Amino acid sequence: MTVKYSRKIKEIIKQLESGEDREVVARNNKYVSFKSLNSVMNRNGYKWDDKVQTFVEKPTKEKTKAENDIVVTGKPGRVIEAIKNGIDISEIAKELGFGNHRDLADYMTKEGFEWDSSLQNYIRIHNEILEHELHNSFSFVGEHEDLNEVLNLLIKNKERFEEILLNEKPVKTDFPRYHISGRRYTKSVQITDKLDDLFMDFCKKNNVKQTDMLRIAIIELLINYGYQDKVNKILG
Repeated sequence: MTVKYSRKIKEIIKQLESGEDREVVARNNKYVSFKSLNSVMNRNGYKWDDKVQTFVEKPTKEKTKAENDIVVTGKPGRVIEAIKNGIDISEIAKELGFGNHRDLADYMTKEGFEWDSSLQNYIRIHNEILEHELHNSFSFVGEHEDLNEVLNLLIKNKERFEEILLNEKPVKTDFPRYHISGRRYTKSVQITDKLDDLFMDFCKKNNVKQTDMLRIAIIELLINYGYQDKVNKILG
């Protein structure tokens, strides 16, 4: 794992080497406690050494579970990345529209993730289980060439099947553009501030105007709920 030799990390180590108390160093660097600081340092390739009372670089052969995990996309990926960056769980929950950190934890569990205390982050819980089940389910395939081909296909596309089983849909980065002729009206609707924040952030992130995104959302809603033919007529 490539260690991030950031200025901040170097400064923290420098403060500790000068004899400052680790809790004081944590607070001075805007961490809630040493535990929070320790989590961030661990994720960046360092571990606490009681003998020298500072952080030391982990051996290069040490690999974390996160490195061996496949790339996580969507909202779970945003949660994991925010935690890696040292953002407080409560702040992440608020930013992503959850009621509190417990709601966020419930969501991650439903999405197939669990909290790893050693990494101080969420990890997928299905990789080894799925591979084990695949091999057990087809343990007899050596005698059947057709089933052997099926097993080989499953193993080669293991990560894709994992995404399907967990309902983790790929993130769309391109949006359809709909052009509808007719008179224009202004409509006012009331939504909560949290939903409004999410919508504005979504539009900004995808570089799409709010009016265009609303048009896309309405048309996609009509298409997906039985108005495909009528939408086709106004689209010409």
